[in-house]
Amino acid sequence: MKLLHGQGQPFVVAGQAAEASLPAEIALCHPAAAAIWQRYGGRLPLPSQQERNRRLKSLGRVAGLTREFVEVAFAGKAHTEDVRPLYEVLTTHTARHTGAALLVLGSEGDQTLKEIALGHVSASVYGYDTLERYGPLLLQAWEQVLLAGPAAAPAVPPPLRRASLRRAARVATGG
Repeated sequence: MKLLHGQGQPFVVAGQAAEASLPAEIALCHPAAAAIWQRYGGRLPLPSQQERNRRLKSLGRVAGLTREFVEVAFAGKAHTEDVRPLYEVLTTHTARHTGAALLVLGSEGDQTLKEIALGHVSASVYGYDTLERYGPLLLQAWEQVLLAGPAAAPAVPPPLRRASLRRAARVATGG
């Protein structure tokens, strides 16, 4: 990939798309983006999965996500509970699924958008024009979530208390 300069135009990164070996161009609309690209010679650093998860946990702690999270595990008829602050269980996986759940809320329950956003569908399921057909719906759902604000969000039931979880565990295990 190489950086092309346009006269009065945004910088453009040009090269080959890896999957199909087709020409690809990406506009870098801000000069700072082009400077970053040049600084790294087009090879941007990518933190490991573990590092991204560490950063998410740190951000969660700073953001004050400290409410209790109760993880219940079952082994036969016995169960264990692990109580930790919410920020300790944040991962890229939980962030990804939280985003998908928000899409469902913003789209009035459209499960198709969730499946597309999570990548659980292939072109053979929804057709090769999936992005053209569902892209505007995805954008509308995100606008609904991001611009409508907390007042538009549905009421969330209070978190389950440990006593409720113990009762549920007894019922589930027949104890």
